[in-house]
Amino acid sequence: MAYDPGDFNLTSGNNPTNQSGYLTFDEIVSRINLKLDSGVSNGEISPQFSQWVKLNIEYFDPRTTVNKATEIRNSWDRGTLTGVKKLSEMLEIFCGLAYVKALITSSSGLRCSSQERNRVYEILGTRNPSVSNFRVWFPDAKNYPIIDSQVGYFEGNNLVAVFPISTKNISSGKPNVIKFSDIFENVKEPIEWKKNLPKKSSLKQGTQTVVAAQGLRKNQKMLYPLYAAKSILESRITTQSDKNYFMSSMRQLGLPATVNMQSIKSLLGKFGNNPKKDEILDSLLRNNRNELITAKKIILVLLRNSRNYKNPLARISDQNVIAFTEETWNVGTLDYPFTFGNLSLFFESALSKNSVEKGGKTNYKKMVDANYFGNNRALAKKYTNHVPLGAAQPVLAKVRINNSSGLITLTYDTTSKSNSQYGLRSKNAMNRLTDTLGIAP
Repeated sequence: MAYDPGDFNLTSGNNPTNQSGYLTFDEIVSRINLKLDSGVSNGEISPQFSQWVKLNIEYFDPRTTVNKATEIRNSWDRGTLTGVKKLSEMLEIFCGLAYVKALITSSSGLRCSSQERNRVYEILGTRNPSVSNFRVWFPDAKNYPIIDSQVGYFEGNNLVAVFPISTKNISSGKPNVIKFSDIFENVKEPIEWKKNLPKKSSLKQGTQTVVAAQGLRKNQKMLYPLYAAKSILESRITTQSDKNYFMSSMRQLGLPATVNMQSIKSLLGKFGNNPKKDEILDSLLRNNRNELITAKKIILVLLRNSRNYKNPLARISDQNVIAFTEETWNVGTLDYPFTFGNLSLFFESALSKNSVEKGGKTNYKKMVDANYFGNNRALAKKYTNHVPLGAAQPVLAKVRINNSSGLITLTYDTTSKSNSQYGLRSKNAMNRLTDTLGIAP
């Protein structure tokens, strides 16, 4: 069982402006308890998990008294629920409830910045909003863009303000990423966004813009880093400084001096019809020996950094790498590595390296703050003529779970610290391209 909002009968279509789809806190608690009790009764849900959910719901319910919340918190601290399996989907439910509590009270385990609280008070026109005026909406679609849950503020039966909640689990220290498709609707939008920036700011967003644009091309999927690399090195959108910085990132990964910018540009120019990730480079570049040598030298960098390939392939050098073909490959059970997918993976690694260095030049924070937390154009379109656009700004809910006690800490904000570095991350590895790069806030 997935234990997402739909499993608890909390979802109501995919239209967040449908006022009848919003649930009161009593309705949410009642539906969750009904599912938990029936699940425990038929053996589908463990009593321990049921208890963990019920305590979370009670703790994060804005109507729970301070004394009762402290009692619940202390039960966690004593390790009462040690070993309970926690599922990330439940966080989407907790975050919608807890957001209201974070706005109204100052509770242990809940942090809401004064900036966020004041923003909401200004939208609502009061510094003392009533809990009874808030309700929560959950989308049916599990891949609904941006929104995991949405808090609505009602005056009578009229929905007057909305606060979309985007939940990111940071328990592992690595928050879930924000995909470019969460920020923009199409390839043109990031380019238009850059054009509308002041000139000084615009010059600093060249790499980010072309990477986002390539990431939005649906036919390229997880292979877009290769085409993004080509754009960085050739596009007029990027500055010479951008191009040099990207080359520097590749050098830091181990790119040999014999592979220069011109040879990389020549190589990338040979791919025009979106090869598949498992296509062999020997075949793709059979009529382009120099480019094939360049490609193999590039992938050799990955092999030297790979735990599986590093030792068995110590005998491969920049000089003899061209001699290894699919026919002559004989290295135990290791797959032949010189594929289009692994070539793309190298450029993915370079793009990530380019963006994660502390104080690094290629920071995706401005793009995220302006288009994800700010007046998101894709999101705003959903609310035109329905509720104030100023309220339709996603709120980031960062969730951390203590693995031993089950204790949850929630932090809410519309923006991050000004000095944060937002870099790129994926779960891809050699011969295993299953993910796309995303921005890690």
